[in-house]
Amino acid sequence: MADISIPEAWIGDDIVVLVGDGLEPLNGPLLEVNDRGVIIDYLLNQDELEQRIVGGEEREAVHQDMKFVDMFIPWHRISGISRSRG
Repeated sequence: MADISIPEAWIGDDIVVLVGDGLEPLNGPLLEVNDRGVIIDYLLNQDELEQRIVGGEEREAVHQDMKFVDMFIPWHRISGISRSRG
């Protein structure tokens, strides 16, 4: 058994947080877990990322150019959290 509980064990990993009644997925690296919720490094324009990758640019190079923000998501809005597999 791990010494660190989930989702704390996933800090630094890409995660998917399902938010609200519509289960909107928010993706990004997990930065922090606390008593009030989680903080992820959220990509503001996911469509631009996908378009640039489809256009032949390397995912890591594109990530360097993209605009990310720290997004706090309170526990009462979270319906689920999982580690990304992609």
